[in-house]
Amino acid sequence: MRQALNQAVISAPPTLGQIARIFLRLGFQAFGGPIASMALMEREAIAQGMPREVFEGHFTICKLLPGPTATQLAISLGREFRGTRGGIIAGLGFMLPAIFMVILFAMFTSSGAILQTPGLSVFIRGLQLGTLAVILLSGWRLLHHMRWIPFAISLIAVWIYAPIEPILILAFGFLGFAPEVKSHRASEVSSLGVLISICLKGALLTFGTGLAIVPLLKGDLVDRFHLISHHQFLDGLLIGQLTPGPVLSSVAYFGFLLDSWRGAVVATIAAFLPAFILILVVLPRTMARFREIAPRFLKYSVSAVLGALFGVCLRLIFVTLFGGVFMGQQSWHAPLLWIEVAVFALCLTLGFRLRTRSPLWTLLTGGVVYSAFRLWS
Repeated sequence: MRQALNQAVISAPPTLGQIARIFLRLGFQAFGGPIASMALMEREAIAQGMPREVFEGHFTICKLLPGPTATQLAISLGREFRGTRGGIIAGLGFMLPAIFMVILFAMFTSSGAILQTPGLSVFIRGLQLGTLAVILLSGWRLLHHMRWIPFAISLIAVWIYAPIEPILILAFGFLGFAPEVKSHRASEVSSLGVLISICLKGALLTFGTGLAIVPLLKGDLVDRFHLISHHQFLDGLLIGQLTPGPVLSSVAYFGFLLDSWRGAVVATIAAFLPAFILILVVLPRTMARFREIAPRFLKYSVSAVLGALFGVCLRLIFVTLFGGVFMGQQSWHAPLLWIEVAVFALCLTLGFRLRTRSPLWTLLTGGVVYSAFRLWS
């Protein structure tokens, strides 16, 4: 892929050991989602002697690929520096810090005892409200040059039945070629098998942002197979936002809940292995063909992905804020209901007005303000 992208040569590329140190450091520093992560990679790559046009070539290709864009960019840059071994080391260095943090969080919280601590449970509830605002804002910032018909169809369809998202993405993707659209019938499998299939679908059918896997996870893990609860799902999204590195690391949390260490490891491999295969094996051999077909497939499918993301996000917000009312557990006049609505609105307004690249301020605002409201009420 190096020759396919550019003829420019890096005079003194970093060694494998230096690549490991660079991307491990980025894995610990990369708070704020894929945009912030890729900005750090750009700065580091240029500092290591990579011409800006070479970096932009890698960035453009990775944006066209399905799966976790920032992780794929790390793999691609590592390959540019030191071939396949460099790509493997860079990708692992970038993703492993977040994976280990998520698994540690899952170990300490899976029993539920820590989260039931009164003060901490209130703070985490506020962080969850901030997380919903961050996801909604992340989708909002991607709505440039949107094709509104596939976006609206996907939003409505996923609101009604979240597991339909992969079929929508394939349908609108193939609409760019106008062939027959094929769908796949789901079958009953083990909980770990369900998670593997979701992660593989996410790695191959999500474009634009790692958060695009949220509808797949929600649709199968919560709505369809009922393997985890709504609040456990929110906890997973929260820890994915609080840790540096790829937001897709949330899958390790869900895997740990389902099958301890084995589940976390298997989910991580299923979610990230396709990125390594795409960058290191498939793309170097199919670059010319990929450049031809990718824009046509993405013509409508990206809009479908974002529509699905908005559909699930709005459903999450509705269930989180108003689910108790419709289940008869809470009244419309309950002060706590409107405190949560106010905190969510504050997080949404803060994230939109500040236009910050990092979600941490929005998350912390939710936790601190909600805790203060509960303390004073």
